[in-house]
Amino acid sequence: MHSEISNKPIVKFSEEANAYFNELITILFWKNYFSFIDSAFQYVLDMENYIETYIAVLPAYVAPHYFDKYKKEMKYVTYQANKQTTWYIFFKQKKGTTALQIVSKLANTYKYRNLLTFLNVMR
Repeated sequence: MHSEISNKPIVKFSEEANAYFNELITILFWKNYFSFIDSAFQYVLDMENYIETYIAVLPAYVAPHYFDKYKKEMKYVTYQANKQTTWYIFFKQKKGTTALQIVSKLANTYKYRNLLTFLNVMR
C-alpha cells in the first residue's frame, strides 16, 4: 500500500485556483445550477479529486501562447463534468520531475467558449 501512495503525484493548487474553487461553490449555488450548497461543494470536490488523481496520467496538451500571460509553458488536461460542461485545467510541471503539478488556471466551456473551441480543434 505504501508504494501506491508514493506513486501518486503531488498536486499543488495555486492561490488563484483555490480562490476560484471557493468562489465556484457560491456561483453554482446562487445561479441555481444546484439547489443545495452541499451539492455545489461536492461538484467542486469531485473536480479537485479528479485533478489530484488523474493529472499525471491524462494526455496533456501544450497551452496556446494566449495563456502565457498567466504563466509560461503551461499544459492543460480536460475534465468532462457532464454532457454540457468541459473544464480545462491549466498547470505547470516542475522541470526535471514528474512528481509536482501546479494547477494554475481553470476554465470551462461557458467562460472561454471561443478560445476553448479553438483548443479542441488544435488537439
